[in-house]
Amino acid sequence: MMMSDSISCLYVSPSNLTIQFPSDETYYHDLKRHLEKNKDYREERIRYRNNNPKIKFEDQAYYFFQEYTSHFHSDIKQFALSYPTMNSRELTQRICSEWAGYSNVYGFELIERALNQLT
Repeated sequence: MMMSDSISCLYVSPSNLTIQFPSDETYYHDLKRHLEKNKDYREERIRYRNNNPKIKFEDQAYYFFQEYTSHFHSDIKQFALSYPTMNSRELTQRICSEWAGYSNVYGFELIERALNQLT
């Protein structure tokens, strides 16, 4: 399944398997495109492909993307729950100041879009 397919834009939470329809329909596509430019992401994807040869080649990129971003989304969601009175812009600024790694990898705009998407 391609990330451009509309069904791939559904977010499945690994903890409780609830499906949320995205308010920002291009978020997942933009996130995938952004990560494709990241050298570490590409290297991790190659390792994933080598460690999971039983997964069909066509599905490997999709499954890896889901797994790779699930940690980011879970952290963003937990952070937002810790500060329920803050809006998404304030949360994004706080995340970028406290978690420089996320700021470097994802950037301010994608973090803010993730917060709007997942909270």
